[in-house]
Amino acid sequence: LTIIKILMILPSNNLVLSRVVEPEKKDLKSNVIIMEYCEKGDLYELLKRDGILEENKVGKFIIGIARGLKHLNLLGYIHRDIKLENILVDGNDNIKICDFNLSARNTRMKKRDDFVGTKCYRAPEVVNTSFYGKACDIWSLGTVVHILLTGKYPYCEKDNEPKWDS
Repeated sequence: LTIIKILMILPSNNLVLSRVVEPEKKDLKSNVIIMEYCEKGDLYELLKRDGILEENKVGKFIIGIARGLKHLNLLGYIHRDIKLENILVDGNDNIKICDFNLSARNTRMKKRDDFVGTKCYRAPEVVNTSFYGKACDIWSLGTVVHILLTGKYPYCEKDNEPKWDS
């Protein structure tokens, strides 16, 4: 089963509801993914539009992201690309994690050792291509929190490159 199909079976309030629709026409070769609409867009656009966020709002967002990650982990997955652009906000300021393209199975018996994710959000163990697990999502969450509170990327030089990745 793909991650989208699993999320359809076991939905969460903090993960974008998705539905896979098979094409009706035989000449179309791929499925279409229909996702719920989040009126306020992603956290990147919200930060760009509203500026640095208040701590209480960031706190609410952290709780929503953490709940979504917990649900994903309970399903046996890690997201591996938590970043501002992959966290949507609905009309009631509820958080919805999206973009599961880099998500992967993660069990206690096997950790991942592939190099993925967005540069400034990657945990050191991912950058160093060490074995890693769900803690890499928590590192990325910390990066998101830092950016929301300061408006700056941590560990990045002026050209927005991570200090540890040079």
